Amino acid sequence: MQIGLRTLSDVTKKYKELLIQDIQSYKIKLEKVNYCICCNNDNLEKLLEVDRFDLPFGSYVCTNCGLIMTSPRMTQDSLPYYYEKYYHPLNYGKENLDNQVALFKSGQGKKIFNTLYPYVKDKKHLDILEIGAGVGNVLDEFRQKSIEKLMDIELYGTEYSHDCIRQCQKRNLNMIEGNASSVLKLNKKFDIIILSHVFEHFIDLEDELNTLVKLLNNDGLLYIEVPGILKNHNKPYYNFSFLGYAVHAHMYNFSLITLTNILGKNSFSLLEGNEEVEAVFQIKNIRNNLVSNDYHRIQHYLKFLEDNQMYAMKQKEIIEKQKERIETRDKEIEKQKERIETRDKEIEKQKERIETRDKEIEKQKERIETRDKEIFEKDNFIKSLKEMASNVNNSRLSLRLIKKYKMCINIVKVIHETIH
Repeated sequence: MQIGLRTLSDVTKKYKELLIQDIQSYKIKLEKVNYCICCNNDNLEKLLEVDRFDLPFGSYVCTNCGLIMTSPRMTQDSLPYYYEKYYHPLNYGKENLDNQVALFKSGQGKKIFNTLYPYVKDKKHLDILEIGAGVGNVLDEFRQKSIEKLMDIELYGTEYSHDCIRQCQKRNLNMIEGNASSVLKLNKKFDIIILSHVFEHFIDLEDELNTLVKLLNNDGLLYIEVPGILKNHNKPYYNFSFLGYAVHAHMYNFSLITLTNILGKNSFSLLEGNEEVEAVFQIKNIRNNLVSNDYHRIQHYLKFLEDNQMYAMKQKEIIEKQKERIETRDKEIEKQKERIETRDKEIEKQKERIETRDKEIEKQKERIETRDKEIFEKDNFIKSLKEMASNVNNSRLSLRLIKKYKMCINIVKVIHETIH
């Protein structure tokens, strides 16, 4: 297998085959890219013939500015169907979005908020729009951070996927089905528009940016984050390679320079950015048609990746082994926790048994005390009976003596009478 090709899960394999069938039946249409959308140069150099899934989507670089584009690519009218049916199961291996918590690790929304906060900290209310909101985790985290800063915000998002829309609505987000153009019907302006790993999915960049200009307030901010082409060397997820990075859903791949070229030609100026690429733009109402050429830097970088691919893969193996050791350790820690919990439960049961035994002992003590009281009362009763009996016996003896005394008196009387 070519280095960089993705190892596919069963779900991904299934949807890859279904996608190929839909392409062959023209249910999903493809088109070839003949020139650079940024500088109109038609001298495009082939980089790849397939993407990371080994699907027939090639990659080309413009020799005049360095913008990388996918060709052939899906047509604009094929995208809603593709995103509804294929995007999530094919790219993330999950058929059910309930099993897919978020497309990004926790913290994406907080990071974006922290980047933008210095520009909006004096505002009391913000209207925020995220194009391609996914399952809503970015906006949800943005809301949490705004609450911490006592900022009042209203959150809106767009999505093609009905499953994603349902997930977002569970988070109480205002959702619009479709793309940025679908938001125009709201007749609303926004203070911040977020495109987090979305801009690279657009086909007509100029049209999309013109729409964003209509949706932004004059002092509004546009946050764009895309996977930077010049950072593959530290991305194990991409197998440290351009092939592992290239995917059919990304119509364009950017460096900060090539992204700034596109935005500058469409009335935006760069406020800050890096090669990850995480960038903040603002409307400037002046088109900059000067294009910086990043072709040579990108070519040198891709050559560097290719030359160091075996080393990078070894590094990945080391990282994977470290992950395995960490996972093994974590599993052992979990087992220890389970054993401790089991022991604690047994201790609790022993405590309950001891408490039950102590209660039984207390009851026995109470029964013994009750019995002793009864015995004491019986003894007193018997003693009383004996005293009574003794008294009765004494009374009987006294009666007998009295009788004998009377008899003696009578005898004396008789003798006395006889003598006289």
